[in-house]
Amino acid sequence: MTSKPPAISPGSSGTVTLAQYPPSIDLSNKLLSSAIPLPHNASIAYAVFSPTTPPAHHPDTVELARRHVLDTGKSPSLLDSLLCTVHVEKGGQQLYVFSIVPSDGADDPFNRLNSLRFDDVIGESFEFVV
Repeated sequence: MTSKPPAISPGSSGTVTLAQYPPSIDLSNKLLSSAIPLPHNASIAYAVFSPTTPPAHHPDTVELARRHVLDTGKSPSLLDSLLCTVHVEKGGQQLYVFSIVPSDGADDPFNRLNSLRFDDVIGESFEFVV
């Protein structure tokens, strides 16, 4: 008796293809020529989150965390939003979450980043860029 290999959903196969062959971005790309006006005293705080389980066991862990950031971080202002990106390497994935904060020292720059909680994903590093 033979068994069929598990079928890959179309959405999943597209994600795998994009991870292996990301679209190329060059200097003519409109994204690279855009600008976000920042307040004079703004800084960037960011955190790197990694899965606590191997990707083979839970391949969507980082994606679910990214969606959680987008759902909970909704704000009418881009400057008040949490911005995120997923970094994919051969060995796995990491979620980078960015927050624009005033650099006047009035608040903890990592306050919003420290409050993020995900299933099977932990914060590995928190950085502050002046």
